[in-house]
Amino acid sequence: MDQISKQFNKISSSMWDYASTVAHSDQAKKIKKRRKKLLKTIDKAKNKVSRMSDFNGDGTYRDSVVSYLTLTYRVMTDDFSKIVDMAAVAEDSYDAMDAYLKAKEIANQKLDVAGNMIDLQEHQFAAAHGINLTESKDLKGKKLATAGEVFKYYNKCYLIFFRSYKQEMYMLEALIRKDDNALQQNLSALLKCATEGIRKADSLKPFKNDATLKAMCKDVLVFYKTEASKDASILINYPVKKEQFDKLQQAYKAKAPANKTKADDTQMKKEETEFKKVSTEYAKTLADLNKKRKDLLTKWDKTGSKFLDKQVPKNK
Repeated sequence: MDQISKQFNKISSSMWDYASTVAHSDQAKKIKKRRKKLLKTIDKAKNKVSRMSDFNGDGTYRDSVVSYLTLTYRVMTDDFSKIVDMAAVAEDSYDAMDAYLKAKEIANQKLDVAGNMIDLQEHQFAAAHGINLTESKDLKGKKLATAGEVFKYYNKCYLIFFRSYKQEMYMLEALIRKDDNALQQNLSALLKCATEGIRKADSLKPFKNDATLKAMCKDVLVFYKTEASKDASILINYPVKKEQFDKLQQAYKAKAPANKTKADDTQMKKEETEFKKVSTEYAKTLADLNKKRKDLLTKWDKTGSKFLDKQVPKNK
């Protein structure tokens, strides 16, 4: 049991190194390097344990550990290989992001279930040979358990944010394409997403008295809701007003100078003044929205990083 425990400690240390890297780095190469190191540690441990002799004719615990390490290795290769592929397209849609985060959660659940089973086998083996186990967990093991809770909370909050974030992207694409129908539809969908997202964010409890991520998520969603309600009329009305003005202007220019009346000139000047006002308001609204969006998304990224830095300490 002591020999097996030493192997678990090595794996736990390597696993924590990997988890800490995932929490504090967005460099795919660095994360991949840590995962390879972890896989190597697991494989070495499996080989060492599998070569151990039976204890008084009892090899149940050894065999269970080998099965556990085999499963862990398979999850870290097959499951996480698929997860890496899913990460490449996760940003494409909310469904893709949801599937990606769920795949990660399922993979971690497999490891948790396997870990609980090996704990049971350890206790049964100890009881069969008259050994009293003290309930203790190594420091790295406790950190890993906490990290799992942190990532689960972060992913839940991120998914609430991402639904509205992606919906706003569709709205902005429609705005650039000058597709009035798509613009109205996506603004309506954004309002619905943001309103529902705020409700979900409000229902989230702070993580160990840390409400920073939840609060920042809600701030971004409030921006999206305001954009889709208070500012929606300006975004929707401008293309309509522009189309009307362009038609009037073309008709005015098409008239021969001799056929233009003073009333025509007065009306055109009035239309130009009104459209200039509409254009100025539209430009100001877009500029304000762009600045607020940029500032909030920057704060969202920084808040997420600070949250992970605080809740998942860097490996030293």
